[in-house]
Amino acid sequence: MLVKVLAQVKTDNSGLLIEVPVLLSEYGVFEPLLDYVISQSHIKSLPWMIRITFACQLLLEYMQANMLENMCLPYLFTFLIW
Repeated sequence: MLVKVLAQVKTDNSGLLIEVPVLLSEYGVFEPLLDYVISQSHIKSLPWMIRITFACQLLLEYMQANMLENMCLPYLFTFLIW
């Protein structure tokens, strides 16, 4: 199960905290998405980051619900990119 929350993240030693949406699972924060959102945080708006997080949440939940069909991930990603 994935939960979307807003987190305050410290990115350097300046002490500045940025608020970004993150996905939490039973294994912790989904770090690839967190890294991407942080890299875009100075360019994109918070509503954009929330939409990206929601889209990733839907994709990951779909993949979890359809584990047997996920054996052809290259096909899935080809379809999504095309």
